[in-house]
Amino acid sequence: MRNIEVEVRALVTKAEFDRLKKFFNKNAKFLDRHKDETLYFDKDGKVRLRKEEKRAYFVHKGGKIHDKYRQELELGIKRQDFDVARNFMESMGKPVVIKWQRERFVWLFRGMKAYLDNTRGYGRIFELEAVVAPKDKESIYQNMLGIFKDLKIKLTPKEKIQKHYQYYLKNWKKLI
Repeated sequence: MRNIEVEVRALVTKAEFDRLKKFFNKNAKFLDRHKDETLYFDKDGKVRLRKEEKRAYFVHKGGKIHDKYRQELELGIKRQDFDVARNFMESMGKPVVIKWQRERFVWLFRGMKAYLDNTRGYGRIFELEAVVAPKDKESIYQNMLGIFKDLKIKLTPKEKIQKHYQYYLKNWKKLI
C-alpha cells in the first residue's frame, strides 16, 4: 500500500526559486500551477482542508509536522463544499488554527513531484515529495537528498523550519 508521504524541503530565496523554476520547466514534466488555501484544524497540521481552483480535499497526516515520513490520506470533495466542510469541522469543536495561501508550481521529476511554493506571509519553499510503500521510504528519502545536492539546494534543518513555522503559527493573521 502506497500511503507514506516522503518529503524533503527547503526555504529558498527568490533567486533560488527562479533558478529552480527555470530548471524544472526545462528538465521535468510540468503538471500544474494553481493557487490554494489550506486550513489546519490542529497545530501539528494533522487535519487539514485544502481548496484549489478546481477541487478541494480533506487531508489527514500522521506523525508530526515536518517529519520526513508521514502517513497521508486525502479525501476529495467538491470545491463548492469547502465552506460547508469548514463549518462542519468548526461545529465539531475544531476551529481553524492556521491558514495558508500560496501559489504552487508542480512538476513530475524522476518519479516524484517537485513543488515550488510562494506562500503569502511565509516565504518560498522548494519541496520534493513522493507517496510510497513503507518499505521504500528510506531509499526514496536518500534519493531526494541526492537531488537536492545535485541542484545545489541546502536542506533547511528541521529546527529552523520548525522555528519559522512556529512564528507563522503565532502571527499568520497579521502576515496574510
